[in-house]
Amino acid sequence: MGILITSEESSGTASPLLLSEHTDTVSDWKSAAGSSLPSSARSSPKREPLLSSLEKKSASLDSYNSRKEKLASKSKGHLKLTPKDQKILDVMKSRRENERACCQRRQMLHHQWEREKRQEEMVKSTLENIRRKMIRVTNLKSERNLNEIWEEESKKLEDIDATTPADDGTMTHRSDQLLEELIKKEEVRVRMSNRRKQKKKHQEEKLQDLTQEEELMKKMLQEKQEMDIQRASQKKQTMVANSVAKIKKINTERFNKYKTQKEFLNTQERDVCESLSQVLAQQQGQVMGNLDKLNSERVALQKYKRKIFDKRLERSRNLKHQGEKEKCCGRKGVEELTEEQKVQTHTCSASMKAQKAREDRLHREISHASNMKRINRYLELWKEKTVEHLSEKEKRLEEIQAAREQQMNE
Repeated sequence: MGILITSEESSGTASPLLLSEHTDTVSDWKSAAGSSLPSSARSSPKREPLLSSLEKKSASLDSYNSRKEKLASKSKGHLKLTPKDQKILDVMKSRRENERACCQRRQMLHHQWEREKRQEEMVKSTLENIRRKMIRVTNLKSERNLNEIWEEESKKLEDIDATTPADDGTMTHRSDQLLEELIKKEEVRVRMSNRRKQKKKHQEEKLQDLTQEEELMKKMLQEKQEMDIQRASQKKQTMVANSVAKIKKINTERFNKYKTQKEFLNTQERDVCESLSQVLAQQQGQVMGNLDKLNSERVALQKYKRKIFDKRLERSRNLKHQGEKEKCCGRKGVEELTEEQKVQTHTCSASMKAQKAREDRLHREISHASNMKRINRYLELWKEKTVEHLSEKEKRLEEIQAAREQQMNE
């Protein structure tokens, strides 16, 4: 680089050969900067959390894929997947592979951007150091040359004063010569300073052009990276939206199926309960009618017994008052009374049998009603258990759907 600057100083203009050498030197600086940069300066602090999150995500994806492959290899020998489950598994595998590829591509783009940024900073810092060094060297050279010239001239004057006697004319002529030499040297120094300024300006213009080119390249690379990231994010969003829509459709179909089954069971249960309630109401009406009939028959039997008892009492009274008349025909009256008692006993036994049959039938109907109540209570318990089971299924389905949506969002 020092040879390049001295050649430009001597020529005053930059040739194409020197410009190509300069660009080669800049590229060498970039490669050297990329290799010699410490690890602390290679990664930007703002990008470190993003890179660490990307690395963690890729590591979690790798562990998930390895765990899924182990489970698949273990379950191959014990469980045979259905075509639908196999299709879902293939879709999930392809989606995970696409996410992993997108993550790796994004990570590579971030690494490339960081590497180019580090190279650009190294080039800028190197050029700035060279510029400052050249300015410092030129300033030191100019001051050193002036000091050396004044020291040499002062030594010459002292030597002349020491070797020659005091002669005013000679001293004046010698002083004029030295003054002319100093003026010439000062003019040469001014010309050299102007040339250095022009060369410095030319170098700054070249450095500015290189900086603009690097900024343009950086801008183009950044735009390309942003476009790639945007396309990848759009593709991922589309895939996630499609998968979420598919899962929502499947969950909706399952929910509708469970809802239809629940409505069918509720309708069936309602019909059974209505039919049972109708049967129970009908049987209860029959039981109540039979009970009323039995009560009315019992009242009629009691009235009939009372009537017979009254007749017997009245007849016995009549027989007592007409004892004499009945003595003549006593045997006949006794026979009639005996026959009447037999008829009464037979009638009472028949009525008692009928009453007992009615009471047995009433007991049977009451036991049947209690059995129907027990059946109705059992049906109510079955209904509650069925509703509980369906609600648990719906809750489980909602939890599975929420877990899948959360997994898809992650």
